[in-house]
Parts: sequence; C-alpha cells; structure tokens
Amino acid sequence: FYHHSFDRIQQENPFATGLLLNYNTRKFIAKWSHDYLGKGFNAEAGFVPRENFFHFNPTFGFNFFPKSKILNRYSFGLNYDQYDTKGLGVTDRKAGPFVLLAFQNTTRLLTTFSQNFTYLFNDFDALRSNNTMPKLKAGNSYTYYTIDANFVTDQRKTIALNFNPLFGQYYDGRIFSMSGNLNYRFQPYGLIAMNYSFNDIKLSTGKNKVYVIGPNIDFTMSKKLFWTNYVQYNSQFKNLNINSRLQWRFAPVSDFFLVY
Repeated sequence: FYHHSFDRIQQENPFATGLLLNYNTRKFIAKWSHDYLGKGFNAEAGFVPRENFFHFNPTFGFNFFPKSKILNRYSFGLNYDQYDTKGLGVTDRKAGPFVLLAFQNTTRLLTTFSQNFTYLFNDFDALRSNNTMPKLKAGNSYTYYTIDANFVTDQRKTIALNFNPLFGQYYDGRIFSMSGNLNYRFQPYGLIAMNYSFNDIKLSTGKNKVYVIGPNIDFTMSKKLFWTNYVQYNSQFKNLNINSRLQWRFAPVSDFFLVY
C-alpha cells in the first residue's frame, strides 16, 4: 500500500507505505513484511500511534508431517521483528527461534525463545503500578531474553483452553506472566468464558504483581434476542468494569441495542 497526506504546509515525508509477501509450501514457510511511516504523515481519517519509523518482519521455517495418530505437523523456524527510527537507529527488536506442534485433534502448542531490545522514548511505568512506583527513565535501552508459549486446546470441545505463559528477563529485572481464557460452551444457548492476565514483575526499581480477571457470558435466548455480558476486575487501577448489552434483531440487518 501507499498512502499520501496533503496539508496546507508542506511536511517532510508525508506518506506511509508497506508490503506483505507470503510463500508457503507443504515443507517451507517464508514471509516478508515491512512498513514505513514518514515523519510528516498526517492520518486525518485514522489513528497512528507512532511516526517516523521503518519496520520489517521476516519469518522463515520448515514443516514436517510425521506418520502419527497424535501429531499432525511440527514446524520450526526463525522470526525477526525490528523497528528503526531515523537519528536513533534500532528502537525495538524481537528475534528468535520458534517451534510449533499441531495435533490431530487441532490442539496447538507454539513455543518461542526471543531476544528483545527496547529503547524508551519516555519514562515508562514498567511495574504497571499506575504511576505509584519509580519509572524507568527515557533515553535508556535494554536487551533481555524471554521464553513464551501459546497453548490452544481443541476449540470444538465443550470446554476449551487458551493459555499463554511467559518468563525470563524483563528490562533490568525478571518477569513471570500468564494470560488466556477458559471457555465453556453450552449449545445452542451460549458461552461462558473466564479471561485472565497475571504479571509478577521484579526490577531494580521495585517489584509488583498485577492481574486482570473477569467472565464473559453470552446468552442466545432466541434467533432474534441475544444478551452479552462482560465483567472485569483490574488490580492495577483497582476498579471493576461491567458491560451488558441486550440485542434484539427485529428485522434482517436491523438491530436494537440496549447497553449498560
């Protein structure tokens, strides 16, 4: 893609561009993507959280299909993800090998070992303390190593799990993190899910434990009436959030919503 913005006052590099290439065969995986956002690009009709960077993300890997009643496929390869900013050089990088196990029952396990590099443009509350504990200072850069996994069970089952653990170094300290959800589906009436996220962080500036937890409940009362509910508690901000939505489909492509 190529996007160009026009302003009354001429800006430096007022454009954004990107490219995505995929090449997949039975035995080989290859992907290349990059995007460049100029310093003067003005996204009037959208949101751009960052400007003046070049980002590229190549991935290469191999697939193997063993003769097994349990394992359908296993893959391994390398992933590289980097951001560069003019005048600063590399500001963000995540790179390392990955291993994917795909089972016959559609369960999947992806494990990644990563080298991470982060440059701080601003002071950063890495302890997730809601600005009550010391921050890491702007202008510093950190290199740290982590191991993370994504485990997804058979989503066709009545009970399904999505589990994402991560542990290792974190800036100038260490972290243990886990997130995901546990789903229970009772057809044809609805779905109950428990969503969770937990972080145990230890840095030179202190240590902290934060978590977010809450259920998601979907009810299908009829072909025209649906009720969706979200409840979430966030320990970082010590608040409870509730969102409840009643949907009535009184005609095709015509809905009435009542939201709390």
